[in-house]
Amino acid sequence: MLSRRSKLRGTTLVEMSVVMIVAGIVLLIVMEGFALFRRYTGDLVGRITENSRFYDGYYRLGELATGADSITGDDGKAVCWQGGVPTELVLCDSQIIARYGDLRDTLMHGAGALRVEEDSLVVIVRGLKLTYRK
Repeated sequence: MLSRRSKLRGTTLVEMSVVMIVAGIVLLIVMEGFALFRRYTGDLVGRITENSRFYDGYYRLGELATGADSITGDDGKAVCWQGGVPTELVLCDSQIIARYGDLRDTLMHGAGALRVEEDSLVVIVRGLKLTYRK
């Protein structure tokens, strides 16, 4: 049995309203924090993916150029000869496209220039001058 001292006290409508309003504000802040975190991680994943594509193209161009017996070409085009088999590199709409016979592959996006200088392949991309020596 309950004694007089241990009576449970009820809450008023005003107190419950204040608690609900404060809980709603806290919930809104937490949800906005989650949304901000999701946008940040989405942007971070996008930047990581873009940089991965850049480095993938960078290394693939490097393998073509360093493994070539000779490199010929002019502005916007280059041909890497390896064992008598040509691989044509073409700059088209800021993309470097490799042609291996009937196959085509996009190696790099955002390229500004492609040329051959003294048996070296020179690519300007993102304001960087990349030189691949044979």
